[in-house]
Amino acid sequence: MNILSPGISLTNRLRFPAKFAVLAVIIVIPLVILGMRVFSNLNSRIDSVEQERVGREYLLTVTPILRLSMLQRAHTNRLLSGDASAAQDLANNRNQLETAFNNLSDMDARKGPELETENRVQRLRESARSLMEGVKPGLSPDDLFAQWNEQLAQTLNFIYYVSATSGLVLDDDAATLFLIDLSTIRMPREINVAGQVRGITAGISTGQGLTASMRGSLDSLLKLELLFRGELEQSVRLLKRRSPELANRINDPIATATTAMDSFRNELQAYVKGPDFSAQRGQALGAQGNVVVAALYKAQDEIQVALQDQLNFRYTSLLELRQMMIAMCVIVGLLLLYAFSSIYRALRIAIDSLL
Repeated sequence: MNILSPGISLTNRLRFPAKFAVLAVIIVIPLVILGMRVFSNLNSRIDSVEQERVGREYLLTVTPILRLSMLQRAHTNRLLSGDASAAQDLANNRNQLETAFNNLSDMDARKGPELETENRVQRLRESARSLMEGVKPGLSPDDLFAQWNEQLAQTLNFIYYVSATSGLVLDDDAATLFLIDLSTIRMPREINVAGQVRGITAGISTGQGLTASMRGSLDSLLKLELLFRGELEQSVRLLKRRSPELANRINDPIATATTAMDSFRNELQAYVKGPDFSAQRGQALGAQGNVVVAALYKAQDEIQVALQDQLNFRYTSLLELRQMMIAMCVIVGLLLLYAFSSIYRALRIAIDSLL
C-alpha cells in the first residue's frame, strides 16, 4: 500500500473528469507512439521504393548508350580493318549515340542531384567523343578496340553506381533484388562480353583472319562469356526459388539468347580454325553476332519491364496499405472516443444516482 500511497493521494485531489482524462491519456499515448512508429517505417519503405523507381527510370536512358557504344566499337573495328563501307554506319551510329547522350543529360539534369551522379555523365560523354574523333586512317584496330572496351567498362561502372545510389542494390524484397541483380549486373556483363566477341568479328568482314593478339583475346572472351553466363543462369535459378512466375517470364528470352550465342560460338571457332577465310563468311558471322546481341538486349528489355512491374506493384501496394492504416486509425480513434465517452457517461450517471 505504501507504493500506491502517492498515486492515491494524487487521484483523491482530482475531480472525476480529470481522473478519467488521465486514464484515457495513459491508454492513448502508447497507441499513438506505436502508430507513429508504424507509419514512419511504412513511409520509409514507400520512399525507398520510389527512389528505386527513379533509379530504374534513369538506367533506362543509359541502356541505349551501352548498346550504341558497342556498335560504335564494332563499326570502328570494321573501318580500321579495311572495310570502307563501315564509314557511313560509323557516322550514323555516332549521331544516334550523341542523341542518346542528350537524352541522358536531360534525365541527369532532373534526377542527377537526387542520385548523386555529379559530373559522371559529362565525363562519359567527353571520353566517348574523344574516341569517336580519334578515328584516323592507319590507327591500330586492336588499340582502339581496347580503348572502347575501357569506355564500356566505365559505362557499366556507372550503371552499378546508379543502382547503388538509388537503393536498388539494397532492396529488401528478394524477388525484386534478383531482378535488379540481373538487370544491372549479370545481363549487362553478358551483353558486354558478347558485344566484344561481335566486335572482333567486325575485323573479319573483309575476308581476312584474326591477328594472333585478337585470336588470344577471342579465346579469353569466350571463356569469360561462359563464366558470366553461369552467373546469369544461377541468378535466374535463385529468382525461381523466390518467384517462379517472374523467373518463367524472363527465362524464355534468356534461353533464346544463350542458344543463339552457342551457335555463334561454334560457327566462329570453326571459322578461326579453318583455312576458308572469305568476306562472305566473315560478313555472315558479323550478322550472326548482331542477332546474338539483339537477342540479349531483348532479354534485358524483358527483365527491365518485369522489374518495373514489380516495383510499381510494390509501390501501389504500399500506398494502399498506408491508406488502409490511416482509415483503420481513424476508425479505432472514433471507437475509442465513443467507448470512453460511453463509459464516462455511464459512470457519471451511476455516481449521480448515489448522491
